[in-house]
Amino acid sequence: MKGNSLSINEYNERYAENGLRHGYTTGTCATAATTAALMTLMKEEVALVSVDTPAGIRLSIEVEDTRLDKNSAFCSVRKFSGDDPDITDGIEVCSTVSYIEDTSFEGVQVDIDGGIGVGRVTKKGLDQPIGNAAINSTPRRMIKEHVEEIAKRYGLRGIIKVVISVPEGEEKSKKTFNPKLGIIGGISILGTTGIVTPMSKKALIDTIKVELKVRLESSDIIVGVPGNYAISYSNANYGIPMELPVEFSNYIGEALDLAVNLRAGSILLIGHIGKFVKVAAGIMNTHSNEADARCEILAAHVLKAKFKTAKGPDIDLSTEKEESTKLKLYRYELAKKMLESNTTDEAVDILVAEGIVSEVASSIVKDMHSHVYRRINKAVTLRDKLGKADGSESAAYMQNFKLGVITFNNNYGELARYGDVEEILERIKGA
Repeated sequence: MKGNSLSINEYNERYAENGLRHGYTTGTCATAATTAALMTLMKEEVALVSVDTPAGIRLSIEVEDTRLDKNSAFCSVRKFSGDDPDITDGIEVCSTVSYIEDTSFEGVQVDIDGGIGVGRVTKKGLDQPIGNAAINSTPRRMIKEHVEEIAKRYGLRGIIKVVISVPEGEEKSKKTFNPKLGIIGGISILGTTGIVTPMSKKALIDTIKVELKVRLESSDIIVGVPGNYAISYSNANYGIPMELPVEFSNYIGEALDLAVNLRAGSILLIGHIGKFVKVAAGIMNTHSNEADARCEILAAHVLKAKFKTAKGPDIDLSTEKEESTKLKLYRYELAKKMLESNTTDEAVDILVAEGIVSEVASSIVKDMHSHVYRRINKAVTLRDKLGKADGSESAAYMQNFKLGVITFNNNYGELARYGDVEEILERIKGA
């Protein structure tokens, strides 16, 4: 055992950082509810139960509801997510436990399944096989270990059946990635440490990894997008099925690393220029709290891009003298307008009016492609160093790897593309 039990409030008094409270996972809730239900079935009165978490902390958790029938017991606990923005915060997680005595058993066989509000797996690549309840491996192990401990205390021999249910689960699941991942009918029972740490970044990256694994079960192509708008845009303009893109959110760098480690063979990035322009400067976390140099990057590419035409001050781009004098001044004045723009959409409007949006956007996506390719190459190199691949495999991987980038704007649609876009789109259409 892991020492004295701590309530979640006591745990937070000791371990909370920056004033942010920790919580406990749905897996911990399911374990607590199951422990309470089996103790109730053994005629114990239960108000609190202790759960040993994989984090090495024993938590004391309140039991919300208790019912005892002739052959089974039901208990529930209330999910607490602390200060993590978790859609499951406050929901009731329930467990119904029944015991079938069989003295031919040395101990007990623990059968775990999901009931109402717990999702059912319908696609490969997830923690559980197709057909199983979406109760992940760690919660299953926690439940089994706690049940076996109580069974040993009472000398039980036979089969103990555990059914986890979440009354609000089906409704809550509509606001999660579950339907997209192929988990139907409810939420997942999750948790690797048993403790919810108020860091939504890790939770989101874990979700990205799961979604990448699911996509790569059926194809080596990953379509990466920042969010829902790019999904709709990709479907409307390129015929990419709505369920195919993986939402990288702001974590483009981490998502690329994961995709490489999972052996994606092709990656097509599609995103609004307001988010994606940052990647042209090598910014791989596009959240505004991390970095925001959008207008500066646009200004740099106004200075860098090669113009074929420009409405501007009637510039003759075929004349070397004009290129070195009037055009330089024009670039400078236009770059200042980029820096003074409030949004990338405003900056794009200016570039469209000047007739140079294609040239500037093309310069941007070329640099985006370069930085993304460099990140992918680094991930492959790190994979080699960690012994997950050898040099010859990695050389072949990079030789065959396909990468494409598309950026668009709400008003003008696609602004530019670069790389293996056409080849990847053709493969998606033929899949």
